[in-house]
Formats: sequence, C-alpha cells, structure tokens
Amino acid sequence: MLPKEFPWEDPKSNLWYEDAEGYLVDKLGFCGCGSPEDALIFLLSVLETIFLCTHREGQDPQDFHRGWEQRKAIFKTVPSGLEYIFYYYLDSKELIEHGGAVPGWLTNKGIDLLNDLREYKEKYYVESE
Repeated sequence: MLPKEFPWEDPKSNLWYEDAEGYLVDKLGFCGCGSPEDALIFLLSVLETIFLCTHREGQDPQDFHRGWEQRKAIFKTVPSGLEYIFYYYLDSKELIEHGGAVPGWLTNKGIDLLNDLREYKEKYYVESE
C-alpha cells in the first residue's frame, strides 16, 4: 500500500522517500535512471492483463479474452524472449505464480503492487510528451 502522503520515512528501514515514484522504484529494485515513470506504467499495463486472465469468483467471463488480447497487443512488437524475461522478473519478485507456464496469476504481493500502481497512475503520474 502506498503511503498516504509524501515525503515519507519508512519506519522499518528508515529510508526517506520524496515521492511515490521513488518509493515504487525502490520497492521494485529499479535504479531510477532513464524513464522509471514509464516503466511503472508499462508494468501496470502488464499486471492488469495478468489480473484479467486470472480466474476469480464472480469474474466477467469476457475478462480472460480481453486480458489475453491486451497482452498480445502489448508484446506484439517485441521478441517472445523479451516477453518471457519480463515474466521471469515478475516471478523473481514474487509478483506472479504459475503452474506449467508463465505468466500464470498474480500473487497477493502482485495484487498489492497492482493497486499501488493504479493509485500512482491516478494521483501522481504525469504523462511524458
């Protein structure tokens, strides 16, 4: 869960975060160089598609199809190996679990991050020009 306000000091680690982006970048192990805000939004889009494709009680039957189509659209221009490297990263961060194939489904940690990223996009993200 994102802290309620920034700047914020983590009482467990005593780390100081100036903004939500810095908090999320650190949580994910990113260095912060380049365009971390765009990386966070890309990650949100991928987690959204995995969430749609995960069976949930009361789920709209069309969610799986929508999620699958969105995921194909996101990764259509990249080599499949790059897509799998991304899934392996998510697995290494314990954001997804899977049976015989990745991406599988979101873990509780993955769902928490999905919600944090949704909040980040809604409250803090400023789209690049």
